[in-house]
Order: sequence, then structure tokens, then C-alpha cells
Amino acid sequence: MISKYLKESAHSRLQNFSQSHLAQFLGNKLFECASGYGEKPLRVIRTSFIITVIFAIIFLMGIKYLNWGNIDGEQSILVHSVVSSMESFTTLVHASPGEFEKLSARLVATTEAFFGALLIALFLFTLTRSIHR
Repeated sequence: MISKYLKESAHSRLQNFSQSHLAQFLGNKLFECASGYGEKPLRVIRTSFIITVIFAIIFLMGIKYLNWGNIDGEQSILVHSVVSSMESFTTLVHASPGEFEKLSARLVATTEAFFGALLIALFLFTLTRSIHR
């Protein structure tokens, strides 16, 4: 019952927003989409998958057009970009910066690592909250 009340309360706040509270509205909307107001761990997994795919595409474009790495073959470029995205998502600090020698590639990897840490924490929060009920 408590979670239903919290979800309905957050949803009604979303419906009654004003222009002066645009940042709060966007934050509530993002929280709803990413985790169902902290009640749906599977939404966090879906959001994590979407973030990983988006960054894999960014890595793929960076490898192809910005010379982020010397990789031969189309399939190995795709595999390398997916693996790089998954590694960046779960790692805050890369031990060997040799893979990402260019500063732009390291910035992208660090940005994904930041989102990864936030989403992992959000997943743990939603999971424990759903188990606690």
C-alpha cells in the first residue's frame, strides 16, 4: 500500500507541474522512466541495457571515424565497441589507459562509468525496496 501511495503521489506531482519547476518535473519523469519511482528493478536493468547500447554505438563511431583504436575487420570493431561499453559501464577507473589513448575516448568511457555507477546504485536501491515490502 505504501508503494502504491508513493507512486500515485509522484505521478500526481508530475501531472501538476509549472514552468518554474521544470527541472523537478524532468527529474521526476526520469526517475519514473528509469526505475518506476524506485519500485521496479527491471526498469533499471532495461535502462542500463539502453545506456550500454548507446555507448557501444558511440564507441563504434569513435573507432571507425575518430581513430580511437587500430582494429581490423567489421565484426571485431563491433565486438570491441560492445565489450568496451560493457567494461566502461561496470568500471569506474580503467587500470590500463592504453585501450583509450585519446582523451575524447577516455571522456566517453568515464561518462559511461559514471552512469553505470549511478544505475548500479539505483538497481540496489529498487531491489532492496521491493524485497523489503
